[in-house]
Amino acid sequence: MDQTSFWSTHLKPGERIVWQADASPRLRRAAVSRRRWIAIVVMLLAAVLALAFAYKLYESLLPGAQTGLGLAISTPLYVALALTFAVVAFAQLGRLNPKLSPAVRFAATPARLIAADAGGALLDELNAQDISGLILGGRSKAPDLYVLRRQDDLNVRAFSIEHIDRPLEAKIFLEEQFLEPADEQAD
Repeated sequence: MDQTSFWSTHLKPGERIVWQADASPRLRRAAVSRRRWIAIVVMLLAAVLALAFAYKLYESLLPGAQTGLGLAISTPLYVALALTFAVVAFAQLGRLNPKLSPAVRFAATPARLIAADAGGALLDELNAQDISGLILGGRSKAPDLYVLRRQDDLNVRAFSIEHIDRPLEAKIFLEEQFLEPADEQAD
């Protein structure tokens, strides 16, 4: 399926595609791999710390190790720290299979931005008048593009264009397409 026929079901009458990009499978695999390695490192560090504090707890409870105030302070502290790091280590199991955004195709018309999954289902759209800005974020070598929505509520999520090969070029084009020049905004 070519790009034109892919987007044709989502276009309004008279609308045309002026820009489009697909998420790079290579960048998506790299993102999954990076997230998985971070989870493994955090899990291993947390597990080592949990075991270290559990061992310190065991040592503090041995006969003749300490008594009185030292035991009263160290025992709950070691229990709390060992359990905390054990929970952190266990929580990383869920991050070993990271889920990326299902949006893998992105396009712009003169009136809006649209995102779709690989099957062609429309996942998100943003009208041109609702765009307040574009920023690059994430990794320095392969940043993602985030289109900010013009909202009063700061908790509204951005329109994300992730894992594309040339995000800087996309940002420049979309700024020219959707944002007014600074001279016109001042008037």
